Amino acid sequence: GARDLSSLFARVKVRIPTFQRNYSWTKLQTGQFLTDVFASAESGESHFWGPIVILRRPDSPTTVDVIDGQQRVTTAFILLSLLRDVADTLEEPLVTQGAPWAIYPAIRNFMFLSPQYHVPSFQASYMIADGINARVIADPNQLQAGGLPAAPRPPLTRNGAGLTPTQRRHTKELRAAYFQMKDALEEKLSTITSPRKKTIFVKDIFEALTVRFEIYTLEL
Repeated sequence: GARDLSSLFARVKVRIPTFQRNYSWTKLQTGQFLTDVFASAESGESHFWGPIVILRRPDSPTTVDVIDGQQRVTTAFILLSLLRDVADTLEEPLVTQGAPWAIYPAIRNFMFLSPQYHVPSFQASYMIADGINARVIADPNQLQAGGLPAAPRPPLTRNGAGLTPTQRRHTKELRAAYFQMKDALEEKLSTITSPRKKTIFVKDIFEALTVRFEIYTLEL
């Protein structure tokens, strides 16, 4: 099976089936996740993230359902969304082998089924979809299906402004995790003065999360 998130998401859409429970990670779990990601990004060493069980349906070979591991996969995609938003503000691309290598398109290509950058490669639980799809996953430079610019992305707020009472209740843990990771990223970036080092920092986290966080997938 897939050995990391990069291979798990390769050429398929990953979704959380409707029978799964809601997103429920606590501040402690999110904090440990961030500690592990930052450590891997800084050291370049791998981190074993445990098994993930997926279901591949014969009638839909390009889609897999996450049976076990949805909390980890959802949290990873929230962090990817935050990294993408930061990368969109960076000015200096990395230069690799004589050619510019920008981190923003690299993350966007991971998160969406290119070249359709309005179709995400991850489908969250239906209970948090209203909070995460348009307000977190959607690209800040999103285009509609016809290629025209989409409406500005509505913000996700700490108190769930703009969401219905049911949506606010379902997204309570999601919003807490989102802002815990957003605040941690901003704190780390605030200590880096060089634009180039900011870009390298975001690249290192992206690579740690997608390549060096090792998983073992059991496919049903």
